[in-house]
Amino acid sequence: MSLQLFNWYAMLASFLGTGVEFVEALTIILAVGAVRGWRTSLSGALAAIGILVVLVFCIGESLVHVIHLFWVQLIVGLFMLLFGIRWLRKAILRYSGLKALHDEAESYQEELERQRNRGEAKKGLIPLVL
Repeated sequence: MSLQLFNWYAMLASFLGTGVEFVEALTIILAVGAVRGWRTSLSGALAAIGILVVLVFCIGESLVHVIHLFWVQLIVGLFMLLFGIRWLRKAILRYSGLKALHDEAESYQEELERQRNRGEAKKGLIPLVL
């Protein structure tokens, strides 16, 4: 019973961790969409999702037969622990005022400027303001 409960906690922690990455990816998609056009931005995002789904279905099942589940859990757990420690350190530094808070609006503006400086911006597009 406790093993099943632990698996739910691990899945919830993994889901929340990927939520952070989702917000960062969404920031890039919005910036590219505002500068280069929404067709390019959304087609790139859909292609990435499609490739991920294909890889999970093709490689995921066959890996279970090649690699023992224990080793997968150990390796993924170690990476989650290492990234979690790094995120915790950043959170402590931000809370203490030793590191600046992460601002998605600022990240969006930086990505807009980076896209514009590359000279690939489409004319006539209005930048999205967060």
